This record gives sequence, structure tokens and C-alpha cells, in this order.
Amino acid sequence: MKKKKKLLKEKRQDLQGIRGLAILSVLGFHFLPSIFPNGYLGVDQFFVLSGFLMCMLLQRSHKSLKENEESWIGMPTKFITQFYYKRLKRILPLYFTIIFLAIVTLFYIFPDTAYETNIESGKRALFFISNRAATQEEDYFSMVLFMKLILEIAVDIFTHTWSLSVEFQFYFIIPFLFLFGTIRYIEKYQICFYSGLGLISYWFSIEFCTENQSFHSVFARVWQFKIGMIVFHITDSNASKIRKNTFPIIEHSSVLLGNRIKQSIKYFMTFVMIGIMVYPYELSDKVMRLVPPLFRQFVMFYQLTRPFFTVTTGLLMTITENNSILSSALLTYIGDISYSLYLIHWPMYAYWKLDMSDGSVWNGQLILVFLLALLVSILSYEIFEKYEQFRCFVQLQSFRWYLKLSATPITCLCVSLFVLNILALNRDKIEDWIAKRQPGNFKRLDGAGWKQNLQFWYI
Repeated sequence: MKKKKKLLKEKRQDLQGIRGLAILSVLGFHFLPSIFPNGYLGVDQFFVLSGFLMCMLLQRSHKSLKENEESWIGMPTKFITQFYYKRLKRILPLYFTIIFLAIVTLFYIFPDTAYETNIESGKRALFFISNRAATQEEDYFSMVLFMKLILEIAVDIFTHTWSLSVEFQFYFIIPFLFLFGTIRYIEKYQICFYSGLGLISYWFSIEFCTENQSFHSVFARVWQFKIGMIVFHITDSNASKIRKNTFPIIEHSSVLLGNRIKQSIKYFMTFVMIGIMVYPYELSDKVMRLVPPLFRQFVMFYQLTRPFFTVTTGLLMTITENNSILSSALLTYIGDISYSLYLIHWPMYAYWKLDMSDGSVWNGQLILVFLLALLVSILSYEIFEKYEQFRCFVQLQSFRWYLKLSATPITCLCVSLFVLNILALNRDKIEDWIAKRQPGNFKRLDGAGWKQNLQFWYI
């Protein structure tokens, strides 16, 4: 009980509030892109928050194993496997379940338009490769450049899984980067190490990637994850000694700034972040008007909005602890349900767009679809995601059994859900195969089918 209370106390509610703002901005961009054209920046916030969380989990696991593990050789292997197990246990069961339900609704509820597109997109989502190079018709980034075309069609019910694919792919490299950063002579300069990797990633994104590639590539997004990791090291109390020796200005920033100035900056940056999200005009266009025509040919100037917003989010995370706005009960709860809400909202919006919109930008049914997505997400969080047990939900206790599973059962569960999705995505091929195996359904050597044979008898 004491350990549980300690963990709850250590949990930063302001970060959940930022997560809540991020999902709200993404929802605004998806549901009403003409009113919230900058809402796509919420995904950038998710990546920064994810980098912070990953670094926190890795730091705790590394410290625990370092104290208890006797074998230095076996420690890295155990460290990596523990990280993968915890992350896959958190993400895969609900992810595969939502994918399967989306496939079922595609078969029985969605209109027949773009059926093949969704089957192929579902396969990419299942293997976490939705962020692969896409055509303009499939491209998520074209939602920024060609909003009216993509969001009005909304034929791909799995298009939103691209960001989860980026994050999932980052999981495969982050433990190794973290371990490398804990080497004896590098550990004192982890912030410099992560900053260097982030600068290389950002340089790669602006010099070697198109706008589409820089938006979807995991290597072009590493710099955003690294900002989150740097923020963790700046704010982590366990690293205070290292910060004091290497970065004394960061260690004593609150003294240098003063509490009142720090509070003012905190709330000013919060309002700036919210203002960018709700600003009704696309910021990239406004920024470009400030750039002299001679320099507009450089790609770097086209990418000012995202770096500014990402760095602002990182800076805000370093000083927003106990922020009354971001730590409010409503925003933190929206942050809690953000994973379910992100998975669930887009297929529902796509159905509204294809079958209920009648070509309009929005109507009363869109509000009902939004509220339904919110309700289903709340139920998903309360039933499947939430770790705490409340008396009023005792009857739902049996639904949370998978959170307590050990490695072998959770692996079996994930594999079973994965196979179920594979079978659902290949339903047509399976039905064709079964039909061919039925008695009498054999192929003639002369190539004639049963229709040709029937015509012969009529002649």
C-alpha cells in the first residue's frame, strides 16, 4: 500500500494534462480540420511525452537491476527483455483488439467503398508499418497540405496508426541507446549525448527527407523523443548530483529565475501552447509570409512550426510541475484515456464521413459520433487499462485479468489476437480456399467451367 501511494505521489499530473491537450488537439484536427488546422502538432507532443516516459521506465529498471543483479553480463539482456515485456503488455492487447473490431465493422457496417484499401492498410497497421512511404492518396501529411481532399474522403480507417508505428519502432532502439548512455565516461554527459543524437536526427529530417518522410520516418522523429529524455534528466531528482557537476545553471535555475518569474513563464508558455492549438489558421503559412522570398527555397524554413512547438513542449515540461491548469482533474483524466481515445475515434469518424455526413463538413450526427467515441474510450480505460480497483467497479474486476499476467500467458494472448487479426484480414482468401475444397468444385483439365458445361447441354 505504501509503495502504491508513493508511485501515485511521484506521478506528475501536469504531464497527463499535456497529454490531454495533445489528444484534444488531434481530435480537433481530425473532426474539424478547417477550424483546428494546427491540431496535428499534438502528435509531436505525444512523442516528447513518450521519450520522457521511456527514459523514466528505463532509468528505474536499470537502477533496480544494477542493485540486485549479480552478473554484469546478464544484466543488459534482462534489462532489455523487461522493457519490451512491459511495453508490449501495455500496448498490444488493446491495440490488437481495436484493430480486430475495426476489421469486423469494415465487413458488416462500413460501406463497400475502399474495401481493398482498408484491408491493405489493416495489414500495415497490424505489423506497425503504417508509417511506410505512402502515395498522396494515403498520405497522412497530406492532411496538412490537402485537408479537404483527405479528411472529406476518410476512406482509410487505420491511417491514424502511423504514429503508433513510429513509437513502436522507436521501442526497438531506445534500450540500446539508453544502455550506451550509461557507460561510465558517458553517463556524466547523458544530456550532451542525447542532445547530439537529437541534432543528428533533426539534421537528417531537414537535409535528407522530404516533408512526407520527415513526418513519418522514425529516424526523422528521434529528436522529439530525445527532447523528452533530456527533460527527464533535467527534472529527475535522482540525477541531481550529475546535473550539479555538469550543468549547475540547470540545477539552480529556480534560484536564478525566482519563483514568481518561474510561475509567470510557466503559465505564459501554457497559454502559448493552447493558443497555437486553437489558432484557426495554419501557422506554417503565417510563418512563411515572414520569411523573405529569397530564402523560401530552403526546406528548413518550412519546418519552423514543429520544432518551435516541440521545444516549447519540452521547456514547459521542465517547469509545469504543480501547474493548476495542466493538473486539473478534467485534463488529467482526458490524458489517462488518450490511448483508447486515439485508437477508437478515427474509425468512428471515418464511418460518419462515409455514411452519415452527406458531403457536409459537420452536422449534429458528428457531435453524437464524438460523444460515442468518448464514451467507448472511457469504458475501455475503466475496464481494460486502469490498474487501480474501485469499489463501484468491483463487478468489472474480471476484465482486468490480463494486466496481472506473467510473460508466457501475455505472449500467448498477444499471439492469439494477432492470429485472429490475420485470419480476419484474409477472410476473402480463406473463403475462396474453402469454396474450392467443397465437393464438386474441382478444376477441369480442358479449362471449362460449370457455366460452359451448362450451355453445352442447352445447345
